[in-house]
Amino acid sequence: MAAGGSRQQQARISIIDRITNRGSHFRGELKTKVKPLAELLYGFKIGQNKKILAENRQRAEELKDNLTFTFKDIKGRKGIYRHPIFQKAVNAMWFANRRDEGPSFPEYFNPFPKQGLAIVLTAVEHLIDEWATGIRTDVQFTTTDYRSIYEGHITALQQFEDHTQAHFILDNILERLHNIGRFNSGAQPLAVSNTSVLRKADLDAAIQEYQQNEETESEGENGEKDGDDA
Repeated sequence: MAAGGSRQQQARISIIDRITNRGSHFRGELKTKVKPLAELLYGFKIGQNKKILAENRQRAEELKDNLTFTFKDIKGRKGIYRHPIFQKAVNAMWFANRRDEGPSFPEYFNPFPKQGLAIVLTAVEHLIDEWATGIRTDVQFTTTDYRSIYEGHITALQQFEDHTQAHFILDNILERLHNIGRFNSGAQPLAVSNTSVLRKADLDAAIQEYQQNEETESEGENGEKDGDDA
């Protein structure tokens, strides 16, 4: 098998395993990278006094209520699926550098896969669950416990896409996840096809058209060439 074909096949297997099958190593890696982001970006506090514990418990409950944690503006419930934690998680997991999977295989990551966003949502929700008691307690991120959560996010994303299809809102969100991720990785922007280039067939046709017009325009109204006697 050619090197290019082998590389693409390996990428396909890797991406299917990482995004769809969600192996234990991948889940652990994703959890490790997102854990400090959840604490920082959702405002959980370290401490064991009653006030801090109560605030953390309330915050965890509010974030999980009706997917509040997915909104960029949590209080106003605006910017669904645009909370900055999702982009940061995507950057850390797939676009950490120019050799990472995202920049290396744009055919699979541009736009960012909906399944990928669903597993990020699942990981973030899992990390919020760890604060349910008010103090962060390690919870196993297993397929058994979180498969239904993942499937619920897939369903919610599909409903969102169907409802907003006329405006391509989810498409734009997924494209943005890829574009910012690629920029974060330091990789070169993807080449944009040059729409100003003419095809050779168009150039040849222009020559033929010119030659035909030149012959026609050199004739008089009666089909006689200019300068001929009547």
